[in-house]
Amino acid sequence: MKVNLLAILFLMLSILANAQDKGGLTKAETVNYINKKLAETVGHYKTNLNRDGTKGDKNYYWAHSISLSGDKIQVSRNRSNYIREKIRNMETVSHQGRNYSLYPCNYYEDLLVQDFNPMHIISVELLKDPVSGEPIGSLKLNLKANTAQSRTVYTSPNYQFPDGTNAIKYEYWGKCYGSKEGEPLLASVNFIYINFLAADPDNFVKLKKAFEYLRDLYKAEDDPFAN
Repeated sequence: MKVNLLAILFLMLSILANAQDKGGLTKAETVNYINKKLAETVGHYKTNLNRDGTKGDKNYYWAHSISLSGDKIQVSRNRSNYIREKIRNMETVSHQGRNYSLYPCNYYEDLLVQDFNPMHIISVELLKDPVSGEPIGSLKLNLKANTAQSRTVYTSPNYQFPDGTNAIKYEYWGKCYGSKEGEPLLASVNFIYINFLAADPDNFVKLKKAFEYLRDLYKAEDDPFAN
């Protein structure tokens, strides 16, 4: 029994030594490195593709982050077809003792949160951009089966003048106000989307190595006898 315990201890020390040879980063340190890369996208935009393959709106990134979440990793991305400052500083209309924050009627915002175990990463793929030369690039983590959980919430204007407030000034008719969140869209998926600043051509390679390293750390922690 003691011999087996010593063998396991020796194996774990070998794994730690191997990790140190690769830079010695812990899970938390690796996640922090990736997080810094994702944060570089904030304030920049990326053009979406419509379902029919045509070019869609420019989506401005309000936030993009990665964090440890229990025994998994959580990736969060918040973006909109308007810059954050534009929405946060919308005009306010006062009418009959109430204040109404005006929004562009075509405004939308989406929050995507995905949880996954890096141990399930099969490959890291660079995605082709719909429009070349844009500030933000994309990569895709391909996972084993549908082991990741995805949650998407869309926000959009709630009302349009005139409605029950038809005594509002005519100049505001046709404008929208209030915001509402739609029902969360929940799904089990076999991929994770990651965005990065495309200005640095090495960012994809750096992130690919970081996620592969994170995968190896999780595998070693889960099963020290695995290859």
